Amino acid sequence: MQCPFCGNLNKEEARFCTACGAQLAVPMYDPNRYPAQPPKQKSYTWIYVLVIILLVVLIGAGTFLLFRFRNEDHTEGGVQTTLPIPTAAPAGGLPQSGGSSDGNSESKAEKNPTVPNVVGMRSADAYSKLGESDFNYKAEFDYSDSVPADYVIAQSPKEGEQAQSRSTVTLTISKGTKPVETPKNDTPKTNDTPAPAQTYTDTTDLYGLNASSRYLSLSDISWMSLTQVQHALNEIYAKHGFRFTKAGDAKTYFESMDWYNPDTTNMNTIVSRMNKYEYANVKLMGQYRDSLK
Repeated sequence: MQCPFCGNLNKEEARFCTACGAQLAVPMYDPNRYPAQPPKQKSYTWIYVLVIILLVVLIGAGTFLLFRFRNEDHTEGGVQTTLPIPTAAPAGGLPQSGGSSDGNSESKAEKNPTVPNVVGMRSADAYSKLGESDFNYKAEFDYSDSVPADYVIAQSPKEGEQAQSRSTVTLTISKGTKPVETPKNDTPKTNDTPAPAQTYTDTTDLYGLNASSRYLSLSDISWMSLTQVQHALNEIYAKHGFRFTKAGDAKTYFESMDWYNPDTTNMNTIVSRMNKYEYANVKLMGQYRDSLK
């Protein structure tokens, strides 16, 4: 821009002459050089959020009402449409198979699952199969000359019978062939000498775990209470001569056994007398006992 006073050429956007300092004319607004800013758009995000919240509330309310509707007993004219369970058999007796039956019979059959057959299975597999069929189990142990140790001899209820869900099926587990008792070894023991070899009778294995001749799994002892698993631990200690000094059930019980020959209270000595099965099983039963506490 040329100064009208001194004729000096200045930049187009200059407002004062760089030569004489005179004020120059203000240039007109050029829309191409200074484009107008577009107006800001209004945000409608809060509307979208509100719509989503309303949809979630409506879906939740609809789901609640649907489940409540299904679980309620429907009535017609104030009269319940489902038949009540009779307190006594009708005069004509119970309906025979093949005849008509009411809705309660079908409902009862659905609620009472059929007991599966686990006879002849290994105990751990039997426990697993009963659990998958929605049954609890209780293990009892007995000797058998025909069924190997740790296999199921019998079950109650039997295969095919119906029982209530989560009811208990009693299993008889084989302890193997009954061992032959040998004369008691009356040789005295001291803390400095290892315990002599012994042949234990069934009185040393109250629950039939065979913990001195095989590795136990958690399924073998998961049915046991805190008192029972502690007794099983004490049996192993007592076999190797641990002296129970505290008055109580353990001291009274083992001192009544003719095989019990206590000679030490040193647990390191007891551990050194254990075989590999007993050592591993003591650790397992100890961890299970602590979990029950």
